[in-house]
Amino acid sequence: ISPDGRYIVYVLKNGELQSLWVRQVATRSDIQVLAPSAVAFVGVTFSPDGNYIYFVRSDTGTANYRYLFVMPSLGGNPQQIAKDVDSLPTFSPDGSQMIFARGVPGKGTDFILINKDGSQEKVIKSLNVQAPSTVDWSPDGKLIAYGAVYVGKDIVFGLETMNVSNGSIKRIYTSPDPIGATVWLGDQSGILGVVNDRKQGINQISYFSYPDGKRDRFTADLSSYAFCCLDITSDDKKVVAVQSNTTSDVYLMPGGDSSQARQVTSGEPILFAGMGREHIIGVNQRAEMLEMNLDGSNPHPFVTGFDRIQGVSPCGDRIAITALKDGLDIWLLDKDGSNPKRLTQIGGVGNLSCSPDGKTVYFSNGNQVMKVPSSGGNPETVTELPKNSGFVFFSADGKYEAVLFGGAEYNFRVRCRVMTVADGKTVNEFDVPLGADQPKFSPDAKAIDYLFTREGARNVWAQPIAGGVPYKVTNFASGDAFSFAWSPDGKTLLMTRGAVKSDVVLITNFH
Repeated sequence: ISPDGRYIVYVLKNGELQSLWVRQVATRSDIQVLAPSAVAFVGVTFSPDGNYIYFVRSDTGTANYRYLFVMPSLGGNPQQIAKDVDSLPTFSPDGSQMIFARGVPGKGTDFILINKDGSQEKVIKSLNVQAPSTVDWSPDGKLIAYGAVYVGKDIVFGLETMNVSNGSIKRIYTSPDPIGATVWLGDQSGILGVVNDRKQGINQISYFSYPDGKRDRFTADLSSYAFCCLDITSDDKKVVAVQSNTTSDVYLMPGGDSSQARQVTSGEPILFAGMGREHIIGVNQRAEMLEMNLDGSNPHPFVTGFDRIQGVSPCGDRIAITALKDGLDIWLLDKDGSNPKRLTQIGGVGNLSCSPDGKTVYFSNGNQVMKVPSSGGNPETVTELPKNSGFVFFSADGKYEAVLFGGAEYNFRVRCRVMTVADGKTVNEFDVPLGADQPKFSPDAKAIDYLFTREGARNVWAQPIAGGVPYKVTNFASGDAFSFAWSPDGKTLLMTRGAVKSDVVLITNFH
């Protein structure tokens, strides 16, 4: 929202296209200031005088590399003023400088200070945290506030302030759940922040008093507020946020034939799901793992006793999970979720996958692919990953692994390298399309499947490993999708499909 509260700038998403709009609050009239394009916005803000819009956005070919642009508030040509920007910038009280977060693969986050025209870039602090979605400069010009995520042996969430002049850090609140966008109140008496509430399965806005960090509810409704977006006018009288509602149900389709898709759940959104031989395991908005029959009946809790479950993989007649409990590690469960057995005690594991016979569990730790016997034992390194690697996944037959990576040497495009597990030799390597998500091997290991949005619909697409043009596996004409998985026999495709509906909301009379 503009500092005087007269205008709101927002991103409108339509399928794979995103455009930039400005609304005049008093008249409720809207104008498009930037045409639709296949790009991804991180955030938008006004300059302190309200005359310019600053936004962080990818380019048409750089999904994970973003730029900071500036343009006149009511339209004009955007000018790029900074590269490699991973958070919405925040202005100093006098409007002459900005700070933003830059993620550094394998190291954490640099907090960058620049002039408002992008000149004289300077690192004010490097931290081993994930890059926050926003940072916000305090009214007195001495501090910035941000939601922090520390990932190591454990996952730690908190609300922190950083001294701009010397980089000193103060944790004012430790949270059991992530904190998204933050904004200072004008008198510096407190900070508003979007916080995940797992008990309700939604995000709410909280008030944190400063400097003691006492937390109180700011919103208390049944809607969910987007992590990305929170702003306040200069007089502290209007708060603007994005309110969203998600619908998501499980669909099954033989052979991936979307014309035969059968909906098997309804009601509570299931955001991620996978198929076993006799059941479906899904994760709801409260991060609870549920088990249900293949027809969606009899949903019930699958496993309890963990603070947070990050991943799940079938493992022979059992199930492996990545879960947080005295460290983020791998546990093996019986097929009904009972008898949890801890397989690793090294923390910070991810990208879980099991061999088809269930005897070996593969996972990533730092820049390595590792394995551990499901019967127990010491983890061993299998493969050293390429520089700037991210997601790692394995074929159902256990013969192949694939890794996503990128960087400046690849013009900041995301690459996928397919390798043999036994010796780490490269089978093939190719670009990943902008916007592709959740890659998996096809059941026959001849292609990489992924979710991809084109012409306003999100479908499962396949990229042949041997090379060639990607092609559609499903053919839905509309709608969004959140996850997909093949059955163990490769004959049935599961998808969670639905929509996220969003509204910009204005909150007033809160003092």
